[in-house]
Amino acid sequence: MLAPDYATLPKSKRQELCLAFLRETFGETARQPLEWVEFDWNNQPWTGGCISALPPGLLTTAGSALNSPVGRIHWAGTERSSIWVNYIEGAIRAGQKAADDVVARLRSVST
Repeated sequence: MLAPDYATLPKSKRQELCLAFLRETFGETARQPLEWVEFDWNNQPWTGGCISALPPGLLTTAGSALNSPVGRIHWAGTERSSIWVNYIEGAIRAGQKAADDVVARLRSVST
């Protein structure tokens, strides 16, 4: 089932499917959560879900160019991460790497 199809299901069915997946992945105790919170990011005005704007193959063919600084511009964003592309973890990692690269560049210029 595709992710957009889940939105058309009743909440109880979405919970049932999710808990079945968690049980398969983590064992029977995962079917008994202490709390259930559901949040639809597609309905948020500033997120719009998580669909990559990058076409298949772009990162493997041009990824090094996408990650290289251009002059004083250092790129950061989930698509610039070496792992967890399109996830918040990737965005955080890319931001940290860009910050580290800028600090290293500033240190090399000032010495």
